Amino acid sequence: MVRKISIILLVLLFTTASFASEKKILFSLYPQGNKSVPALVELTNYISEKLKLNFVLILEQNYSNATRMLANKEVDIAFLCSGPYVIGKERYKLEAIVAIKPSFNMEYRSYIVVPYTSSAKSLKDLKGKTFAFVDLQSYTGRLVPLYMIKKMGENPINFFSNIVFAKSHEAALEEVIDGKVDGAAVISLLVEHKLRNDPSLHKRIKIIEKGPKAGFPVFATVTYASDIDKTAFKKILLNMHTDPKGRKILQKLEIYQFYEPKDSEYDLIRKQYSEIKDFVP
Repeated sequence: MVRKISIILLVLLFTTASFASEKKILFSLYPQGNKSVPALVELTNYISEKLKLNFVLILEQNYSNATRMLANKEVDIAFLCSGPYVIGKERYKLEAIVAIKPSFNMEYRSYIVVPYTSSAKSLKDLKGKTFAFVDLQSYTGRLVPLYMIKKMGENPINFFSNIVFAKSHEAALEEVIDGKVDGAAVISLLVEHKLRNDPSLHKRIKIIEKGPKAGFPVFATVTYASDIDKTAFKKILLNMHTDPKGRKILQKLEIYQFYEPKDSEYDLIRKQYSEIKDFVP
């Protein structure tokens, strides 16, 4: 609760948009955890300035809520993890506008993380242990380990002795760091960011498995949104890395640039999701 209040205060402190504004932009993924929020505010204000519109920043870490809000037109555009995007595309006809290309040649995948002192060498070794998921629809934070468990011939329902839903990738990682769980599935972008910026973390956690590379997180909207709005939004983001002010914001978020993704980039996620649908509400 304290963390949520802190985030809301940050938004109110930094954003220049009014809650009476015409447009709403939702973020359900914070690439660097809560540290991302000020830069996300800057990104929102940058888009507002370029489009000469006021965008209200909405933070929603429940992925099913995020896609449902987008489908119901409660928000105009949303930054989504790949899992919720793929699920939302199937359920609500979502459409990707642009995807992120991370800095440092980072790949987007799930990391299975355990305490540094753990004897576990693979996800299989965590059977009967406590484990932290991020969200019911999180690809890197839940769907990947569920798929891996099923491929082992095990039942994902009772594989772990206890499951914690941390609600964010940062919180899931903290559960491991603090020794509250035996393992967690966390987005690679956050783990790599933390390891780069906190050398001591190398002696507190270890990555025992990495999921396959997958399509990057996206800014998405509904297919029936105005083509004029989609085109304008896309143009701003695709050219952001060429603008000095835009480039500084991207650097803070460790994003090299935005690009137009091919739908085939998400085929792997679709395949895995199709095999574990029964476990995803």
